[in-house]
Amino acid sequence: MNMATIVMAVLTVLTFGNPILLTWMLVQRFAKERSERPTWRTRLFWIALPSATVAVVLFWAATPYGPTAPSQDDLLFRRMFRASILAAAIALLAAIAAKGKDSKWIALSALITPCSWFWALMLV
Repeated sequence: MNMATIVMAVLTVLTFGNPILLTWMLVQRFAKERSERPTWRTRLFWIALPSATVAVVLFWAATPYGPTAPSQDDLLFRRMFRASILAAAIALLAAIAAKGKDSKWIALSALITPCSWFWALMLV
């Protein structure tokens, strides 16, 4: 097995596991008792989680409009691509600033999204 196959296999697992990770984080957050964290960190967490979710949703919504689709769909694809990367960047920055165990998982999800785009574009 060559290195490219291993990289693609890892990216496949990360791409399909990312929505599961976000769902798990959301359920865990609602099931948890309120913490003693400062309110600004809690607010940053609630900025990071929806931003990461939007990034993943835009990734999956943009896949039918990929580069192999008719040319009129290319503009929609590029806009979704840019919005997804921007949402992932916002989620990453907010998760890093929020600190905490839960925020690390959100930061991981925000890092997986650009990797998913790389994976999807390599398959085209």
